[in-house]
Amino acid sequence: MALVRNPYKGTVPALNDLIAGHIQVLFADSPPVLPQINGGKVRALGVTTGKRIPAAPDIPVIDILHQHMNAYVASPEGQKKLMDMGLIPGASTPPAELAKFVAKEVDAWAQVVQKAGIAGIE
Repeated sequence: MALVRNPYKGTVPALNDLIAGHIQVLFADSPPVLPQINGGKVRALGVTTGKRIPAAPDIPVIDILHQHMNAYVASPEGQKKLMDMGLIPGASTPPAELAKFVAKEVDAWAQVVQKAGIAGIE
């Protein structure tokens, strides 16, 4: 199975396609998908938060997702997919290290925005 990115105009159309079996994976906020998870229509693979969410304490956290993503990237299919996209497969960044990097980048770019006087402009 090839991994194909399919942008949607919202979570609900994507969720409908997930339930119908037109797509196999969906990254989404929990409010629209929790009823479908609780109703057994979709299966949650994990959450991207640092801790499990109280409304769904049985859903695993980011470390489990990281393990599965590493396994895919290390697979021949994952390697080929990345190379076909012009990327060079390499070692992944551990979740805690990535979180620190992202926080540092957010702070750095916030300072750029403030200095440029464009804060709040959309």
